[in-house]
Amino acid sequence: MLKTLNTGIKLIFAPLMLGLIIIILERLVVRPKKDEWCFIVGPHLGDIFIGLGILRVYKKKMQIKRICILVDKKYYFIAKSLNVDDKIIRMPHIPEVLYPMMNAYRVRRPGIISTPPDFNFPFINREEVGKELKRSLVLVEKYKVLRLFKDLNLHIGKTVILFPFYSGGKYLSLNESFWNDLINKISDLGYDVVVNSNAMEFGNKNCLVYNIPLDLMQKFVEYAGVAISIRSGICDFIIPAKALKIVLYYDKDQMLYWSFKNYGISDFKEINLSKSTEDDIIKEILKMIKINKKPDKLKIRQAI
Repeated sequence: MLKTLNTGIKLIFAPLMLGLIIIILERLVVRPKKDEWCFIVGPHLGDIFIGLGILRVYKKKMQIKRICILVDKKYYFIAKSLNVDDKIIRMPHIPEVLYPMMNAYRVRRPGIISTPPDFNFPFINREEVGKELKRSLVLVEKYKVLRLFKDLNLHIGKTVILFPFYSGGKYLSLNESFWNDLINKISDLGYDVVVNSNAMEFGNKNCLVYNIPLDLMQKFVEYAGVAISIRSGICDFIIPAKALKIVLYYDKDQMLYWSFKNYGISDFKEINLSKSTEDDIIKEILKMIKINKKPDKLKIRQAI
């Protein structure tokens, strides 16, 4: 009963809170000009990265001159680096529950805050957005990435990064024994293994548990050479990274809906977890790593 009451209160007050937030942002923070299109992107990494790409395509298609983008302060550096011709405003964190309701504000008119167009919007072509995302490398000073490799004692072109968690820190349907078995067998191939996490979940001597800074992530993946991830926003963010990228999907439906082939992006290796046993999945991953093109020695020398 109490749970139902709380849900009812949220349904009543959330739209009011959203409307109040929009009004405050418009009148006190942005103060948009009449010809200025204002978009709020979020809340997750993947949503923001793809949303910014869609906005760049939309701006060209619609020949919009002035765009203002509001983005969560955590991801401000992404918008600042990629949408360089637009006005970017760092925004305090907005409760995630409010974002689905913002669809009612999708691309209304200039002078007020809207949400970006989605893939069902006129003039938006998925493959065109895919091309835009593939060249969306966040600017980073190369020496910072190289110094991190040196500090962590990792080898360029011979490192595998694992992303086994969603942002909430949950495992996929695969258990910890799967990841530990995968770590051990990748290590046997002569690769360093990094588990991207902000906590020490793995008691495995064959891997390093480290929370890779997000601003270095794309280049870090490139220099590592291999990334293996459950399907999450981090996969979207590393689209521009030139590396072997292996993505694990729950089932056929998730794969059909979220596959990178939908964007015309073909350099991800995609695995449907529901079709195979854990042992077969590990064998398939190891085969991909073994036949992966060896790192360019000249590129490695230049990096060092």
